[in-house]
Amino acid sequence: MAGGDAGGGVGRHIRVNFCAKLGGLEQMGGSMFRGIVVVGFSVLAMGCQTPAPSVINSDVAEAIERPTDPQAAALLGQFEDTLLRSMPIVDQIAVLQLRDRFVRDVFVDIISDASLSAETRDQFEKAAGRHMTRIDAENTAELKRLLASEFTIVEIATVSPHLFGHMFSIVQHSSDKEFRDEVLATIEPLALSGKVEGELYATMFDRVQLTNGRSQRYGTQVKCIDGKYDVHNLEDPDGVDARRAALGLGSLSVGVTRNQALYGPC
Repeated sequence: MAGGDAGGGVGRHIRVNFCAKLGGLEQMGGSMFRGIVVVGFSVLAMGCQTPAPSVINSDVAEAIERPTDPQAAALLGQFEDTLLRSMPIVDQIAVLQLRDRFVRDVFVDIISDASLSAETRDQFEKAAGRHMTRIDAENTAELKRLLASEFTIVEIATVSPHLFGHMFSIVQHSSDKEFRDEVLATIEPLALSGKVEGELYATMFDRVQLTNGRSQRYGTQVKCIDGKYDVHNLEDPDGVDARRAALGLGSLSVGVTRNQALYGPC
């Protein structure tokens, strides 16, 4: 894994770039919008006010009392090794992932209002979608710079599946087709061997398939059909549950019901 500390050039760029944008948002007109920014981005703003996290090193490790139990000592070593390799990028990916999650949480809170008319819902969804597309493009550009300069996708997935999961939400929402295709091809063997969460791979696979004009394989993508969100353009529907099970996913009917409960009518 490439070197570099948590305060490196890429980290500073992402932190400064985001904090500058956050400050700009707070200056925009409208008390309601300012309230949304202040409340919604309060967690992210903390990253602008606090220093980068310290990294485990030999001095820090030696200062901590070591367990006398051999198994506990081995587990602590594993824990410290993961922190040592992951901390330099944790704060950078965290800012991008929280931004990705926050904009969608706000969107779902609004769009799930059952009292909205079909016309209102449609117009809001299209307009809000433009905001999400812009934010996704910014996240993609920053993540690509990070991956190009410090870590590879395989390194992140191998070191910490949890960290990879946070990063992957940024990838799957990216409109950069070549980037998504590259990531999908890279993680396929990891997913099939169980080293990457099956749901992450299935979601990305289906997105790429639909974008390329092909059928989705796992039924993770939905669209508005007859007033409710449902799976569409599905390859071999009779075999979908078996394909989902191979990746550790539940049945398609459970997934569809969950999505409909989350997004409400359409």
